[in-house]
Parts: sequence; structure tokens; C-alpha cells
Amino acid sequence: MGHASIRKAPLRVTWLVWHRSIVHPSPEAEAGRLWWAVGEHMSVLAAGEWRAIVAPHFGFLEDRFHWSLTAEDDSTNWETTVTYARDPAAVIVRYSVEFNRAEVELVRMVDGKIPTVPIFIHPDTRLDRCDLDNLLILKAPSVLEALQKLSGLKRPTLERALAVQADALQRYALEFLWLDMSVFDELDQLIKARVATNPQRVTVWVPQGTSERAAAKTVSDVRRVDPQIPVDVREYSRPVGGKPKRRWPWQPRTGRSR
Repeated sequence: MGHASIRKAPLRVTWLVWHRSIVHPSPEAEAGRLWWAVGEHMSVLAAGEWRAIVAPHFGFLEDRFHWSLTAEDDSTNWETTVTYARDPAAVIVRYSVEFNRAEVELVRMVDGKIPTVPIFIHPDTRLDRCDLDNLLILKAPSVLEALQKLSGLKRPTLERALAVQADALQRYALEFLWLDMSVFDELDQLIKARVATNPQRVTVWVPQGTSERAAAKTVSDVRRVDPQIPVDVREYSRPVGGKPKRRWPWQPRTGRSR
């Protein structure tokens, strides 16, 4: 999946799907898992519950490397996160409903804060956040292969996935844990090479019969985010009546899609 595809979801959701297709080492598998995951398991864990699951595996960050647990968040329908940090480094441990897995993200903080994720990536884009999976491509492909078999949000699978990733951090990201940020130079090259072979595009889906003026306005709105990215427009048929069969993660906890 080398482009974003905008259908009835908010643009921010679609761009997130596109971004993960670029920064994740297996975009086709992740894109396929996204919709299956939200169909099977539609709610995040409470932050305290996720912290209790994560702590036995990642407590070494506090005990050995003198990091601190600095944040926990269960405010979205997509994920619950626990963040450990010691400036300028941070690790986000994520319970991802979106991608149906437990995952770990390496972060290079900017001015002591977690930076935002760039929506699109260009040669001069600074990359300060990256999944551990990408580091494993460089350092331990066999570990990544084993980790990719541990998708799912059931407790035993979560425990195994967290154990694998905690061990991988200590084995293959030791310099990062001691606050050496040079690993981001390697990750930058890896991800931008992936972007170069997977051109970035946005596809805007509009209902059949949408006026040219309305479609043009939507395209204009998208181009304001990044005028360098090509935008395609496609049409789809409106569904005939009926209530949605499931609540998607971008929908509020009650009511229809925003």
C-alpha cells in the first residue's frame, strides 16, 4: 500500500494508515491485519491495566538504565500506550487495536518532548520516531520474523510479544538505551529507501454524483497538508440505508462516525 485512501473515515485516520504502510517493514500484512483486528477486538485497555502488563517486561528501563515511566494514555479507540523516557530517548509500548498487536516504538525526543509523526516523508524530513521492527530488519531479521507471528491481543500472545521486544531492545538497541541517538541515522536511510520504492500518493474517494466543485475543494484541503504529494480522485457508490454493523475505531463510543 503506497498511497493513502480516503473513504468515509476522517482524513487523519487515513493518513495514519498510509504512514504506517511506509514505516512498517511489512505494509501489505499490516494493512490486511488492520480491518481484521478492528472487527475482532474493538476496545482499548485501561491505561492502568496496560501498565501492569507492561511493567514486568520493561521495568529494566527503570532499574538498569535509570529511565522513568513518564506517561500512559488510553484516550483513543485505537491504542493504549505506556511511555518510558530519559531525555533525549523514549520508548512507547503500545497496545494497538489498529494493528492487532503489542508493539514498541523508539523515539528521539525534541526539546524534551515526544515529537509528532510526519504525515508524509521527503528526503529532508527528520525522522524521530520508528517502530522497533525496523531496527530488527537491520540487526536481527530472524527475531522480527518470530515477532510477526505474535499478532493478536489475547493475554498470552501479548505477554510473549512483550517479552520478545523487551529482550530485543536490550540486545540490539543497547546504545539507544544509553542515550546514543545514532541509530536514527540508520533508520532514516532504511525508511527513506522504502519511500523511494513506494511512491507517496493520496486517493480521495467521493460519492458518485459529487460535484466537481466539491471534489476540487476536498483535493485542495488535502494539498494544503503537503503540496508535493500527488492526489487522485475516485468515486464510490453510496450504500443503501441501514445501520453500520460495527463501530470503527474512528467513531465515538456512542453514535455514528464523526
